[in-house]
Amino acid sequence: MKNQTLKSLKNRSGVSHILSNVLMLLVIITASSMAFSYVANYVGDYQSGRGAVLLQRLLFEDVWFKDNQIIITIYNYGKSSCNVTSVFIDYHQYSIANPPVGYVIIPIEEHRTITVDFVWTSGSAHNLKLLTERGYTVERDYEAP
Repeated sequence: MKNQTLKSLKNRSGVSHILSNVLMLLVIITASSMAFSYVANYVGDYQSGRGAVLLQRLLFEDVWFKDNQIIITIYNYGKSSCNVTSVFIDYHQYSIANPPVGYVIIPIEEHRTITVDFVWTSGSAHNLKLLTERGYTVERDYEAP
């Protein structure tokens, strides 16, 4: 009985060569199509300008609370210039006081100052957030002296 069971197991083969090749081909096609769709979406986002956000990097260098104004010094350490279009203080949008065009252009590896008219009180904490025209944001909390 034991010998007969061993003989029947030896006669069985696993997956046939044709079926294994078809399965491997399906796995390769699926992986290739997934990789292609990811790369196509990434390239499309980059060409439409949304990928340029990845090249933008801003840093709050200094924040001064003076005479009902907040003066923010920003440094651009990214690989593309940035146009800061909006300033949010405590989640409310404020207009930029110093540029005549309504936004501040910050070239690569340069500093710029943004002045916002804002009435503040001593000891109060405020959330500052900057938004560029391409959608990059930088946010930080500061306390008024």
